[in-house]
Amino acid sequence: MVNTVRFLVHLHRRRFNQACEVYGLGPCAPLDAVIDIRAVAYAIGSFAGYSAMRALREVCQAARSAAADILDPLCPGHLYLCGGFEGALALSSVERLDPHAGVWEVLPPMTEARQYTCAGVMSGKIYVCGGWAGPQPVRSVECFDPDLARWSPMPPMLVARRFFCLWLQSVTRRISTSCSKYHLAPWFWQQS
Repeated sequence: MVNTVRFLVHLHRRRFNQACEVYGLGPCAPLDAVIDIRAVAYAIGSFAGYSAMRALREVCQAARSAAADILDPLCPGHLYLCGGFEGALALSSVERLDPHAGVWEVLPPMTEARQYTCAGVMSGKIYVCGGWAGPQPVRSVECFDPDLARWSPMPPMLVARRFFCLWLQSVTRRISTSCSKYHLAPWFWQQS
């Protein structure tokens, strides 16, 4: 009587050895010679996420270059930290995290210290709006250009705000805060 499992194991080994002979793969063939490592890396990155991709890059030599190609689309930018509160003072400091290197970098400070602010990214620039800079909320808006590493003042909001929500409307290219809209192209605020 033939054992089905043993038969299938033997058949698999035989076919695998034939495939190795046809494609010139020896017993020490590297992983990337046997499988499409970029496809595997992409699948891991897409389904398991950024941290799994970093781990794969560290443990698998063949996956290093594939991981480098895939990490950028998974995490294309940096994380920016603007202002805040330390003890009794609002901060103007700005820091940027490079997620690939896992390193924080100090950037030029904002022109005004602020806490309880809102920020958004539009057209590759960071807009920091309002907040609290001492005894009262502020109306000021600043724009950071990462390419130039420079802050620029923008027209102030119509109403000073802190603890507010901000959203971006990319179709109309406006930053909306509570009941005001900032039009990016003509550079003005409008009451909604």
